[in-house]
Amino acid sequence: MKSFHLLASSIRRSIIQWQKARAFLFLLVCLCLRITALGQVAVMDNFNTGVDAGWAHYAPVQTAPWNEQVSWSFPADPSGGFYYRIFGGVPNINYDPAANNNTGPARVGSFRNDALYTDFLAAVDLVAWNDAIPENTGFLAFHVTAPGFLTTFGYFAGYSRGAWNDQQSSFGFVHFQSELNVSGVSEFNGGGAILSRLNPAGKYRLVATGRGSLYTAAIYSRTDLLEPIVKIAGVPTGSGSDTNEVSGTTGIGAVNYSTDDDKIADFTFDNFYSSINPGDPVGFPGTPQVMGLLPAPQTLFYSIPATNRITFSVQTFNTNQIATNSLKMFLNGTDVSAQLALTDNSIFLMPKTSFGVRYTGGLAANTIYSGQIIAVDTSGKGTTNNFVFDTFSTNGMLVVEAEDYNYGSGQFFDSPPVSGLTTNGTQVNGYGSGNAGYYGLTGTANVDYFNTDAGTGGNYHQYRTLDSVPTAQNLYAGDTPRADHIAANVPDYGLWRLQASDWQNYTRTFPNNNWNVYLRTSSQDREDVRFDEVTGDTTQPNQTKVLRGEFLVPNTGSSTRFRYVPLTDAAGNPQVLGFSGVRTFRMTALGGFDSNRSHGGDDNGSVQPTYFLFLPTAAPASQAPFIAFASPSANATDVSITPTVQIIICNRATSVNCPGSIQLSFDGANVTSAATISCTSTEGPGATVTYTPPSFLMPNSTHSLSLVFNDGSTTQSNQWSFTVANVPAIPASFRLLSAPGTNLSLQVAKAPNTYANPADNHIVDSSWRAERQLANQLIQPSTLAPYTNEAANTPTNYGFYTEPVVINYDTCGNNAGFFAGDAPFPGIDPNTFCPGEADHFAISATINLSLSAGAYRMGVRSDDGFKLTVTTNNVTVWTNAPQTEVQLGIYDANRGNNESTFDFVVATNGVYKFRLLYEQGGGGADCEWYWVNRFTGTRRLINQPPIPASFAGPPGAGADSGFFVQIAQARPDAPESDFPNTSARAEAQLANQIIDGNTGQPYTNLAANLPGNLGLYIEPGTINYEESGNFAGFFGNKPFPGIPPSYAPFVAMAATAYLDLKPGTYSFGVSSDDGFKLDVGPALGTTNQTLGIFEGGRGDAETAFDVVVGTAGLYPVRLLFYQGIGGANVDFYTFDPNTGARILVNDLSNTNSVKAWRTGGWRIVNARLNGANITFDVPTLAGHTITVEYKDSLSAVSWTPLSPTIPGDGTVHTVSFSRPVPARFYHLRVN
Repeated sequence: MKSFHLLASSIRRSIIQWQKARAFLFLLVCLCLRITALGQVAVMDNFNTGVDAGWAHYAPVQTAPWNEQVSWSFPADPSGGFYYRIFGGVPNINYDPAANNNTGPARVGSFRNDALYTDFLAAVDLVAWNDAIPENTGFLAFHVTAPGFLTTFGYFAGYSRGAWNDQQSSFGFVHFQSELNVSGVSEFNGGGAILSRLNPAGKYRLVATGRGSLYTAAIYSRTDLLEPIVKIAGVPTGSGSDTNEVSGTTGIGAVNYSTDDDKIADFTFDNFYSSINPGDPVGFPGTPQVMGLLPAPQTLFYSIPATNRITFSVQTFNTNQIATNSLKMFLNGTDVSAQLALTDNSIFLMPKTSFGVRYTGGLAANTIYSGQIIAVDTSGKGTTNNFVFDTFSTNGMLVVEAEDYNYGSGQFFDSPPVSGLTTNGTQVNGYGSGNAGYYGLTGTANVDYFNTDAGTGGNYHQYRTLDSVPTAQNLYAGDTPRADHIAANVPDYGLWRLQASDWQNYTRTFPNNNWNVYLRTSSQDREDVRFDEVTGDTTQPNQTKVLRGEFLVPNTGSSTRFRYVPLTDAAGNPQVLGFSGVRTFRMTALGGFDSNRSHGGDDNGSVQPTYFLFLPTAAPASQAPFIAFASPSANATDVSITPTVQIIICNRATSVNCPGSIQLSFDGANVTSAATISCTSTEGPGATVTYTPPSFLMPNSTHSLSLVFNDGSTTQSNQWSFTVANVPAIPASFRLLSAPGTNLSLQVAKAPNTYANPADNHIVDSSWRAERQLANQLIQPSTLAPYTNEAANTPTNYGFYTEPVVINYDTCGNNAGFFAGDAPFPGIDPNTFCPGEADHFAISATINLSLSAGAYRMGVRSDDGFKLTVTTNNVTVWTNAPQTEVQLGIYDANRGNNESTFDFVVATNGVYKFRLLYEQGGGGADCEWYWVNRFTGTRRLINQPPIPASFAGPPGAGADSGFFVQIAQARPDAPESDFPNTSARAEAQLANQIIDGNTGQPYTNLAANLPGNLGLYIEPGTINYEESGNFAGFFGNKPFPGIPPSYAPFVAMAATAYLDLKPGTYSFGVSSDDGFKLDVGPALGTTNQTLGIFEGGRGDAETAFDVVVGTAGLYPVRLLFYQGIGGANVDFYTFDPNTGARILVNDLSNTNSVKAWRTGGWRIVNARLNGANITFDVPTLAGHTITVEYKDSLSAVSWTPLSPTIPGDGTVHTVSFSRPVPARFYHLRVN
């Protein structure tokens, strides 16, 4: 620890000397805050003059033909003075029409060409930026020479909010040569970091230094200048270290590194400072700052001194005086300010500007301390500085490096030496060294580790290069170096890019102790990490294990800010483990950004463990039942707006009293009676508690859980809270006064597929391009005029259309996606482009939808990208300014036909304007926009019309429960090519139209039971068939009618019935192997409208779909099923709208089942004689009047009407008529 003390003392002395030497300078700073002398002294600008004199503007593509809109402005600082906003719009053209060279991104800045530095410190505040812009990057540049178009050389440290699909942001060095030739600096060894997105409403301090060949940079909270949120460091190599770039000017600016080069750059700055001294304070002069803190932030294993246990100074570095009465310090939440002793170190002419501070109180051993120092000036402005250190003793501790997991199927080392590469690349220990050490050893997948990353070697696997577990060494900016790593000159390694379910095994020999266990890690999100003891054979896969606790990892802010996380239960209660001898533990990540590997930079994960610390403790080992798992766990974030709470209690030496002692509360209300309590668990003996709140939870809201239980002697009371994900919420202010829409308003713009000039062919897949194209502002490089709109139906190059039904489009009108009945895109003629493709077009579709307050899920299936927003205005002219909108979902890149779903909340009942933006680059093009049922997963097109009422028969008029089933089966040895998995083949087979090549006749129907090769059957119950009558899908099954229970290839079946449906939305499902099609029409067996379809072969899988019914009635449906080879099964069912449970259609044992009838339609029912009169009942349907007509002989030419007519009101009417003759024939005429 001596080296850390000496370093900190040296810094403190240099700061005092620096202050004394510049006292006169600071007086001048107070007056003008801008002092320059080329290459020598400080440059300071708080921009409060409202001008940027001394700054050289950088806007290389402002001139023609690029015509980038740029500006440098001075927004008001709410606390007084001004900020400095630097804005760069999208260049008009993205390629040079003469040379076909890429224009590059939007970029703009300001440089101080009057001050050149070799060693330096530069700092600036980041006070605002447009966080809605992907890849929007604010930078602090240094060692810059010749800034201009294709001439700029140098470096910058930049913060980027990340790509459109990133869940976290990035901070790193960029080396630029000839402006557009860019690369990283030590990108995978310290020169780049990932961090939680900064709050654009917050204020931050970006600092960069250069000392010899080492660059460092960090981002602090502007009011917390002790420990940075994120830090980076690196050494330029190769061409980046040439003489032109070892010195230069500094500057600030914004750039957008989106690969599409079609997005704006926009950042606002304040309080710039630069100097030749890399050791200068990071804050702007005048800000009260804590300097020389001992122990420094993140000090490990701090040896508590006898006196002066914590020391620091507070300084303002100008004439601003420190309010000593307001100086505060807290340790672990306790105010210890009364135990601070101050010494005035101020110099002449600058009284009360510098104080030395000593903490005279005590510190406890083996404790993690969270400290806070508040320092303000006499105006009340200042900093609240947080720091963390520990006083752990190294005596008896056991450290296990996170990268030192088992190798060779369960093999391990006790007390391995540090191994790996030194800063100059020399190997120390590890494989091939003849000594122990894990560097380079190979583990066995699924025995020693499991990882979803299939790669090995390279930048992602730096320590165990042949394993797929990602490891990295931070040469320059990692965790606090430990003594053994310093001695070996091997900077620490750690794990990264961990995804949900990734795990590693660690075997060691432990002394006989009770242990407190800590995980040392950084994290960009709140994550749970599971900790098991492996009890099975560690040399084989499928090892048994026992859950010992969890590490509830907090969001530390970035990949470079590390914390100790104690082992606890899922409610946050500390767990003490008692064990000795050879033990194997497993760490399993339970979450992590991009656990489905679908995002860009987010496959970096969000937790970076570096080591485990086992500390001996005198506390007894935990023996009582404990909350082994909870979802959500203590302090969880990003919880679903419709969560299902699940809590697992595991027994240990004693057992939970289940269910009698278990009491669950949610937000303070006892909900035990609404919870499901099972006296078993997936983790062994114990209990499982499950509860679903009755309504959705508001985004970003915080809620509490309480679980009380006992083991017969001791009662445990556990309380914890969690925070709901910040999903989009549509505010009440977005409500419209207009009525909901019945049509969708469309705008379409299509550029030609190809151009002779290659510069014109760079039309990117991007929502930003689509907006510009629709606004007639996408400029063709060769003409410098807007691209021609081939979909225009106006003389002004715009294309406006009305879509009366739904967004369900395909270029050629072929079925694609989840819904049948695709139409061509309006304005894009399939006769022109089909067969083939239509490229380079954009569509916006708007509709006013009436929604109740609640939680919703929408989906878009598209090829290529889309963006869905709720707006308060019609977006007809695209500008660089953001629209007033809430973005609900986006896929901002090219892709094949794939789905994106997204949740959102509506705060208040009302009508809201929804806008779908779709863009097509090249290749296939299709788009569907729909609702997704949050319980069932079924889909319904936006504005999907109900089944035509003309298809309905009167409700309640069904008879003969069940289905008519027609079925056909060909011989099993028939050529597979005769029976492709298509609905067309199934129809042909049922119609006896598939010819057997052996006979020249239709294939014999092995399921026939009637002449003419027909197989016709009555199914009185449900459609749930499997070829052998075995369980398949979601229900117990029975064999197909007419087919013995056995292997049954080459089957086609049609089941018809009248379904009794009431107004509303029904969620239907078909689980099938292979395909199916469900149709409805005006009569039994007709196929006018397809409700659901899966076209092709598949194993047993489900297709779910929503059906809208506007009028109560009996609807004739036809389910077509077909089977090729392999397994064969089909189930037909609905989903319970409240629980999502599947219910077979026509399940007579379930009152919630939709009923099916073989007989329906307009009928005379319950006819009866009453003397000379005949009486019968007539079910009616709203909107249809009925006239009863008769004949006394069927040979009569016409029917005679009887009066009165029967009104159509949806009820059953009873009518009576006289019967003057013994025989009379009656029928109904429906109008």
